[in-house]
Amino acid sequence: MLQISRDEYASEKERTNSLDNKANIFMSAIIAVITIFIPIIPFSKIPEIYISSSKIQIVIATLILSILTSAIGLLIKAFSLLYSSFQLKNYACINIENLNDDYILRQDINISEKGLIEHYNSILKTNIEINNEKAKKIVIGLKYSAISFALLCASSIGLIVLIGG
Repeated sequence: MLQISRDEYASEKERTNSLDNKANIFMSAIIAVITIFIPIIPFSKIPEIYISSSKIQIVIATLILSILTSAIGLLIKAFSLLYSSFQLKNYACINIENLNDDYILRQDINISEKGLIEHYNSILKTNIEINNEKAKKIVIGLKYSAISFALLCASSIGLIVLIGG
């Protein structure tokens, strides 16, 4: 049981690193998408639509700009969720101060192992809860990212087609 507890502890540490890597990759992807799309969107030509276009074109432009604004809002929300999952958390760790405690070292091996198993299990409960919360934020952040990428593509293409640039 002690070895299983140790293995689960190591597995949960690996899960933490994996979740952090995923959050980091998708935060970088969001930054890259924004960097690519901002120059593509013809912001300088948008006022011309409202000055010299028909009412239908103005309504379409307003709709497209609303979609663009929603996409940017979702990207910001996705980034904040991913960032909050990536932030440092207070993970429980092994209490190394008790490793050389004379009283504990004099105990029967079964009692010591039972104490270690209980210690590992309390650590695991805390760390699993933290990682589950982190995973939920990442999943939601990824959903927001996917939706915002689609809306960003659609609105950018729509503006380019409408403006003709």
